[in-house]
Amino acid sequence: MLYNKKDTEAGQTSMKVLLISTNTEQINFLPLALGLGCIAAATRRAGHDVKMIDLMCENDSYVVITDAIRDFLRISSGCR
Repeated sequence: MLYNKKDTEAGQTSMKVLLISTNTEQINFLPLALGLGCIAAATRRAGHDVKMIDLMCENDSYVVITDAIRDFLRISSGCR
């Protein structure tokens, strides 16, 4: 999990959070990332910005993760 703290107007600290489901096992059925989804939902309800990546359907997880981290760092640093 990557996170970057930012101050909100109310003086509270919110974070940008990147959650990654790394399970790629597809024996018999495709498992859903329900546990990580629950964590993402609770984190959003707490006022944080959350991005979740599920690698189950990705062919090249390295590219997906690298792109997500670049976007995360670019957005959190204020560069666009």
